Amino acid sequence: MANLLNALQTDDLIIYGLMAVVGVILVVVIVSAIVRGVRRSRSNKQPAATVAVVADSINVEEEPVVEDNQQTSGQTLTQNVCDIAQTNGSEQQGDATPEGDRQQQPVMTEKKAVHVKERLVHVVYDRSFKARIMQADDQLKEFYDILKNKLLSYKGVKSRFSWGAESFRIGRKLYAMLVVKGKTLNLYLAMDPASLADTKFKAEDASDSKKYSEVPTRYAVKNPLRSRYASELIEMLFDGIQPSGASYTDYKLPYETTAKLVDMGLVKLKADGSTENARIVKADIAELIRSKITVAEADAIVPDELVGAMLERKGFERSYGDKKGIVNIDTISANFNEGEDVTLEALKAKGLVAKNIGYYKVLARGTLDKKLNVHADDYSAAAVKMIVLTGGDAFLPEKQ
Repeated sequence: MANLLNALQTDDLIIYGLMAVVGVILVVVIVSAIVRGVRRSRSNKQPAATVAVVADSINVEEEPVVEDNQQTSGQTLTQNVCDIAQTNGSEQQGDATPEGDRQQQPVMTEKKAVHVKERLVHVVYDRSFKARIMQADDQLKEFYDILKNKLLSYKGVKSRFSWGAESFRIGRKLYAMLVVKGKTLNLYLAMDPASLADTKFKAEDASDSKKYSEVPTRYAVKNPLRSRYASELIEMLFDGIQPSGASYTDYKLPYETTAKLVDMGLVKLKADGSTENARIVKADIAELIRSKITVAEADAIVPDELVGAMLERKGFERSYGDKKGIVNIDTISANFNEGEDVTLEALKAKGLVAKNIGYYKVLARGTLDKKLNVHADDYSAAAVKMIVLTGGDAFLPEKQ
């Protein structure tokens, strides 16, 4: 009897062992099926498009995907090459296909890599005085309002806007100008700068510039104290002229966006090519203008791509001759005054180029510390930057 019980216990152990092995195998099979399913689902999804914008082109690298209606934000950069309904092909030939043999195939949208060439056009803002006032901060607008009211409080004074300033005259005589440079309001007065030497006003002499020859005293209105001093200078300027009795007027101009100012004609866009069907890259050079600049500073501030937009064509004919002259910026700076025109004739008259030079090119070197209007046949990129960043103009001859 004991032997029989031992045999039964042995048989039970074997059965339990077999069941355990079968259970393990089933678990392995189930887990393997789950892993394969996850891998299949992942293999059906591809990474999103990689968009790389490099200088003048947009490159899109993308793998085929089994999805529709995927777009890249901002613009569609891929092209739907084909929508293929996968069938056995016999339907297109009119052959009958047994219903049971017909299988519905997925509709595939294949998106291939597309290289979209994009033409960039660099544009420079040219803001008028009125546009600068409209987009100025509240403090500058307050100074402008105070000083304009002060200037117009005298009998016979009339104001007039030009592109870069607002002038105040009695008859034909110019008494004052308001100009915005950078983020500072500047008052120019028909006073002798020397008369203000060693006074609290600390005015500057702007007589080197032809533009300000009639109003050679420059006073930068940077804070409320200087605003009060500017009002005192106006009182000194109009000493002996009767007040007009005009009531105080709010001359603060409301803010407008740059796009609106372009539509109003108060901001001009200087472009280095046609802007049609092109992406526009804009820069406000006026915000970068300074009184002195080096070659390294100019190159650091403005990319070479903007140089074409900074050049201007003007109505002078291109010079022709056998000999080409080279003039460096620092040479021009040392021999010309603020606001003067630099021409081939002027260079010859000053002995800076030989008399037999027929045309010349301006190269960057050293430092430029004044505004100049340069008329040359050719420039280096850095030379153009230096001229424009000090408030001047780089002119090319009209195209022949």
